[in-house]
Amino acid sequence: MSTTDRVHLDQKGRLVIGDHAEVVRLAHDPETFSSIVSRHLQVPNGLDGAAHAEMRHLLDPFMDADAVAQLLPELERIAADLVARLDAADAPFGAVADLGARFAVRAQSAWLGWLPEWEEPLLQWVADNRVASRTGHPRATATTRNLSGSLARRPDDSARNLSWSRRRFLMNWRRHRGFEHLRTKAMNFSAK
Repeated sequence: MSTTDRVHLDQKGRLVIGDHAEVVRLAHDPETFSSIVSRHLQVPNGLDGAAHAEMRHLLDPFMDADAVAQLLPELERIAADLVARLDAADAPFGAVADLGARFAVRAQSAWLGWLPEWEEPLLQWVADNRVASRTGHPRATATTRNLSGSLARRPDDSARNLSWSRRRFLMNWRRHRGFEHLRTKAMNFSAK
């Protein structure tokens, strides 16, 4: 990107910003550039201002220093394994699909206690959802919006296992301080 096109519209009319100072300025201007980009609630990143701060205050304890310290060795192992496999392949790879998305799915699965065999269906769901979202048509995204529903259409036990994993995760969350307050706040946000 040259210095003359660091802020421009691409072929689809989307704003592309390649200047760090401009990115920072826009990130701090929610009046003009809101984080609310979907009609579906995305907590906390799809919220602005006080609502974002309130949800971060409620969610941050679940990723406090102790929680992260417990998870860190597994995340480091996942990252090292991915990089080693890509290095051993000695071939070009996609930073988003082959490294970023795969790391995100494995990290989330480690944190939530999801089964390793869900990696490919989860990556496929992410890819399908990305394609559907780019169409801009609500019908397209409706078919991929619900992860459990997407996995339920699979001929294996993915949906049942996902439901059990979700129940187990929520039981652990309930033991954590502030769960009921978080649940009440989330319900209030989704009702708006």
